[in-house]
Amino acid sequence: MHPPVWFRPGAFKRPLTLSVGVLAATLVSSAWADDYPHAQEPIGTVEQIYDGAMLPDLAVSTYRNIGRLFPTHTIKAGDHPYALPKSDRQLPNVRLTVEVF
Repeated sequence: MHPPVWFRPGAFKRPLTLSVGVLAATLVSSAWADDYPHAQEPIGTVEQIYDGAMLPDLAVSTYRNIGRLFPTHTIKAGDHPYALPKSDRQLPNVRLTVEVF
């Protein structure tokens, strides 16, 4: 895991970019603000999510409003949905190696 954003050299060279992103998310979210009771909650940034730099209350409101950070789209169910068939075999363990630069 990366150190929190406030400890990384050069981390504060990007505040304008984050501010513009938060502003854009706020403008987009205002369209559904009347329908969603949590739409006006303060949320963290994408960088805070990946750095693990959010306090629990901010994390809850951020994940509850994840559509304000990442584009989402609800897909309506088709007219004839069906359950996926059960597999005869279990998936193997998945391993992922990440190279940090």
